[in-house]
Amino acid sequence: MIHLVTAVHRHLYGRELLELHRLRCRHFIEERRWALEAREGGEYDAYDDERAAYLIGFSPEREIEVACRIRPTDGGGVLPDLFPHLVSPTEPPADAPGMFECTRYFAVERARGRAGFVARSRLHVAMVEHVRDLAGCRLLGFVDLPLLTHLRRFSGLRIRPVGFPATYDGGHNRLRDRRHRRGLGRHVRAPAVAAPAAVRRLAWLPCGVDVFDLERSVRLLLAAPEVHRAALDGRAADGLEPADPDGVWQALARAA
Repeated sequence: MIHLVTAVHRHLYGRELLELHRLRCRHFIEERRWALEAREGGEYDAYDDERAAYLIGFSPEREIEVACRIRPTDGGGVLPDLFPHLVSPTEPPADAPGMFECTRYFAVERARGRAGFVARSRLHVAMVEHVRDLAGCRLLGFVDLPLLTHLRRFSGLRIRPVGFPATYDGGHNRLRDRRHRRGLGRHVRAPAVAAPAAVRRLAWLPCGVDVFDLERSVRLLLAAPEVHRAALDGRAADGLEPADPDGVWQALARAA
């Protein structure tokens, strides 16, 4: 299952987000040798801010398999700040309204190749759904050229190049220079992007709630026969505990 983690409910994913940044460090700094900043065992940058959303795919054992960061670019981003030359002048600029970028996409070793096809496919669908839910018009990203053909054939995404290939240094070691020349501070401030309604409804949940039990509860509820769902819906109206032969209510109670 893919979990969407936004600033609204990151407090529910403290341990998982620490692991996410640790895996980013391993993938981008240790494996790919990108010149990125690492601290406390994890990789972070200026775009891990309140506007960033993380899509994380977990295995049945609750281990991270795939992940990426989705962020609006109207106010700055990796592409418009560091790689604007990768977007052709004939295309809308990377920081135009309605634009989002996918960055820090990775799959752990066991989720690469054929073995990880389903996990990656779920992530691709979630990327498009998240941008659609926020009324975005385009999702941008950049990828190493050898992977482009593979993604166009097997990702299920409608991918269209918006610029010519170019070399890059794999890191953000030019970030401070670029921001200084453009008169930007460490963070580019912009209006917050509203989270989807389903995510906002999770904001009241306290720290310590098991998000995986919550996920299981939702799965049970969606899979329950219509008569059981109707019983759950009617509980608030009549104050009665519904019959629960499939364990739906017990799972919801544990999650809450």
